Parts: sequence; structure tokens; C-alpha cells
Amino acid sequence: MASDEWAEYLIKAGSKVKNPSDYGYHHGPFDSRRRLRISVLNTMVCDVVVPSKIPGTVMCGRTFATKGNLYRHLRNIHNIDLQTPNGGCTTKEQVAGESAIRKLVLYGGWRSALYRHEPSDLSEKSLIYEYACWYKDLAAEDEDFRDRYGSALHRKPLSAASPSSASSD
Repeated sequence: MASDEWAEYLIKAGSKVKNPSDYGYHHGPFDSRRRLRISVLNTMVCDVVVPSKIPGTVMCGRTFATKGNLYRHLRNIHNIDLQTPNGGCTTKEQVAGESAIRKLVLYGGWRSALYRHEPSDLSEKSLIYEYACWYKDLAAEDEDFRDRYGSALHRKPLSAASPSSASSD
């Protein structure tokens, strides 16, 4: 499949994706006041909605290299009743998770999200970083894609997204 055909396939598939999927959340925002089921395949960014003086939905933004550290943070810092996945990632869960994260990047949710702690130390091995790079490269090569989705697929610096706050998350 040519790269433009592959890109179009991913765009069409991504537009139909829901989050949370049948496997749990792949990314936020999510509320800390209820039980949370998180998928094995997620962004590794804490997307819990936190109190803020800034209008809009502001999420925590701490990033983690391991799922265990993310889960511990969600339980201990945000007091979330967390339902963690048992076992590995099935093919269906992988497709659902990758599609949800692609959609988050492609349609600007990742780029424009507000975070108390800017997720600037995101691993280059993370799916969200990988997809942002892939779409950015595609935008550089494909004028139609660039016209439709833009060329800035990584996060933009949002100084207002990292407000000082009395809460310590």
C-alpha cells in the first residue's frame, strides 16, 4: 500500500474510534471521582482532570516510563479506584489503542490539551510521540494532508497550561 493510501486508511479508521474503548481509556481526559479502567495501550501521560483557575479542562500531565509508575501515581496522588488490565495486550486492544492515540494526535487533541505539568519529557519511544512524528513527516510530503490537518502535530508550548497551583500532584 502506498504511503498516501495508508495515510487515508488510518485517517478513515481513526475518525470512527472511541475512547474509552471496550478495553478502557487509551488517553484522557478522565475524572478522578469514579472507577477508572485503563487500557494496556495508553499514552503514559496522566490525563486526570485537575482543579485549575484556567478555563477549560486541565489535566495533570505527569509522564511515566512504566505502566506500574503511572498506575501508582493514579492511585496514590489522585486517589483513583483503578482497574488495571490483567495480562498482555490483545491484537484487538492494540488496534483500538493505536487508533485512539492516532486520532488524538491527528485531530489536534494532543497538541492543544491543557496540562498542569507540561508532558515535555515524553519518551521518543512512546506511541504518541511516534505518531506525531509520522504525521509531521507525512504533512511535509503531502500537500493535501497538510492542507487538511496542518503541519504542527507535536505539542505547542502552552505556558498557560502549566499554572501554579496549591494542589500538589
